[in-house]
Amino acid sequence: MFKWLINNIEIKIVALVIALLLWFHVATERTSTVIWQTSLRVRNLPRNLVLVTEIPSAIAVEFEGTGKQLLLLRFKPPYVEIDLSELKLPKNKIILQPEDVKLPAETKVLVKKIISPTTLELELDRLGSKKIRLFPICEGEPKEGFVLAEPPILHPSVVELSGPRKMLSTIDSLSTEKINLEELTCQTKQWIKLPLPNKELFKISPESVLVLLKVEEAVKEIIPEVIVQVVNREGNLVVSLQPQKINLSVVGPAAEIRKLEPSKIKAKIDLAGLKNGVYDLPAKIELPPSIALLEAEPKHFRVVIK
Repeated sequence: MFKWLINNIEIKIVALVIALLLWFHVATERTSTVIWQTSLRVRNLPRNLVLVTEIPSAIAVEFEGTGKQLLLLRFKPPYVEIDLSELKLPKNKIILQPEDVKLPAETKVLVKKIISPTTLELELDRLGSKKIRLFPICEGEPKEGFVLAEPPILHPSVVELSGPRKMLSTIDSLSTEKINLEELTCQTKQWIKLPLPNKELFKISPESVLVLLKVEEAVKEIIPEVIVQVVNREGNLVVSLQPQKINLSVVGPAAEIRKLEPSKIKAKIDLAGLKNGVYDLPAKIELPPSIALLEAEPKHFRVVIK
């Protein structure tokens, strides 16, 4: 029944291919218009200036040409280019023209018009630089039974940040990327990258710093009978406190625990805003940075204000 389909199959395939090629040739010889998103490039920005405005990633442009000509643009994409050499501080308005669209030299495609955006409002600022202090940011905890003996040490702790002067004047310090303390059991070093306020506008030198982490075995210690102080008492109010001392359980690096003196520990009860009356208040414990509080007894104190 279908023998006619396979009779002279080679000839039929060749004829089909020729027909398709002929159709493609005729179809791509027709002139048509298309709108494509083209990239935007800038050139000749003076070395002492920086572009503050975020420029659009693409410009919609209408092109006219034959199908073949337009198809070739897929392999050599056009782009919009603007010259910044004549711009002035601080703000400028640029009207995009078809002449700003750069086409491959061999193409006969025409640029009909810029579709969107047709204008660019660009703000410039002078390029500046300043020294910025770094602050380490940690996440996680050392392995159980170990503690961070002291705050992370950064090398260097001060870096140079460059960017728009106006924005730079509002920046006094930067934080590092998060420093991972998970499962640490000994002193270690890590290279940490420095995040930028804006990757397009700012540069930093160096781009990463070395951080020293001093992790030591934790030691627990009982600090008995620390005197509790009352602070921010108003006027001539008479205050009685029961009990007057607190027992603390702390943990920290062995070297820090050994040299821990009672005078370095503060236990305070804040009476700010309190009038005559009887109160049940907790004490705020202040310890050296490398020492952590495990437990405090008693947890509350009976405070009588007259």
